[in-house]
Amino acid sequence: MLWATFVGIFVGVVSWRRDCELDEHGNPCLRFLGPRFFMPLSSIIWLVVAAKNLSDPFHQKYPENSVVEFAFATLSLLGSVLFVPYRIVLTPDGIERRAWPLNPLRYPLSELAGIEERLNSFTIFFRGERRLKVNALLSGKKAFIDEVRRLTAKRV
Repeated sequence: MLWATFVGIFVGVVSWRRDCELDEHGNPCLRFLGPRFFMPLSSIIWLVVAAKNLSDPFHQKYPENSVVEFAFATLSLLGSVLFVPYRIVLTPDGIERRAWPLNPLRYPLSELAGIEERLNSFTIFFRGERRLKVNALLSGKKAFIDEVRRLTAKRV
């Protein structure tokens, strides 16, 4: 019963998203909402569990168990470092993907070739075989895709 509750909370937090996200300039954007809260929390939980188990005789006899717990904490921390600054921002003239530590990628709206929607995700195609895949966990997809359609409709 306890594990079912934990899994339900985990799935709820990770899949949490909103219909509309805005960046600091008021432009529609896509960002991770659930994972950006869950990953730092997960890292803290794993660090607390690992620190608590350091004095446990079982973990002293088999230290690889503590290594695994610290590895999970490290992976969660790395995930939060990648999820928190990730943004796909729609500006009046293009789409920009910001993913620290990578350089931003720019996709001009004038090169938009089409949009393919799937169940919970979509792909935006540009001329020259460039494409931008939008993950199902990103928050703000509805307002973002509606605004892309509105901006591209004016240009045609």
